[in-house]
Amino acid sequence: IHGKNAPARVLQYVMLPANSNQTAPDPFPRLVGAVHFTPRAESHRGLCHGGSMCAIMDDAMGWMGFCATGQVLPWSGYTVQVNTSLRKSIKVGSILKLEAWVTRKEGSRKYWIHARLTDPVSNELHCEGEGLFLLNREFVKESETTHPALM
Repeated sequence: IHGKNAPARVLQYVMLPANSNQTAPDPFPRLVGAVHFTPRAESHRGLCHGGSMCAIMDDAMGWMGFCATGQVLPWSGYTVQVNTSLRKSIKVGSILKLEAWVTRKEGSRKYWIHARLTDPVSNELHCEGEGLFLLNREFVKESETTHPALM
């Protein structure tokens, strides 16, 4: 997903801080990125394979989980469930907008995350997903003592 030769490649992620949405303040940050679907993602007649869309959803939910506490902490947890809805085919060569955000938190470890892939010009929805991200127990114990306000 992040490699130079990946069929569907996340070009960059940007974490937007919590409360960056002025109309509906949110305690969690948002993740926004750009995804390029290369010819290697092709399945049939110039369209990308649905599996490439699913892989992008999994990656976005994982990275959003790494950012859920407001810090960027790679490998602080893992995605345990991903449900993806393929809404509209993606043409090979497309560059789409990827967004992910936390919709709910339960306890100190569970984060429910929503993600979507849209056309950055027309805003057409190509794919959306929801999933569950779980923080590692070791990270939660450490964060409770070093960053109690985040828990």
